[in-house]
Amino acid sequence: MADLRVRPALPEDLEELLDGYEAVAAEGIHIGGEAPVDRERRRAAWLETMDPATPGTSFVADVGGEIVGQLGVSEAYGRAEIG
Repeated sequence: MADLRVRPALPEDLEELLDGYEAVAAEGIHIGGEAPVDRERRRAAWLETMDPATPGTSFVADVGGEIVGQLGVSEAYGRAEIG
């Protein structure tokens, strides 16, 4: 089994993050988001937490190159997000 690695999220992770978020939102029970997901709005929010010039940060959990989780903290929304 590959090792779990937690690392800063990168802009190139966005499509995989969005796919995961959309899949969990479609389940309708584990997150506050609902399908259909506004991918552009979610992308912009995540990009903001990846920008070192703005308050906030975003991390991903990676197993063998596949993103299996996400953690973000954003001052703009006044909340943390774990996925």
